[in-house]
Amino acid sequence: MLHILWVLIGYLMGSIPFAYLAGRLMRGIDIRRYGTHAVTGSNVYENVSRPAVVVVGLLDMGKAALPTWLGLRLGLGLP
Repeated sequence: MLHILWVLIGYLMGSIPFAYLAGRLMRGIDIRRYGTHAVTGSNVYENVSRPAVVVVGLLDMGKAALPTWLGLRLGLGLP
């Protein structure tokens, strides 16, 4: 049962669109309406700012690493 909870936590963390949030919070724009019309780091690079891409990239990596690290720290291992 605990494995299912961690799968849900990982899924929810992975669904956070940091590129979209960067556009909204830093420039007040919806990046889906500019450039490639996609929620991607390259669209943030083109339409928000270059430093924002670094932040978005780190947050995107963290949203994959954090649930994995926490699960391993809690001793969940592989199912």
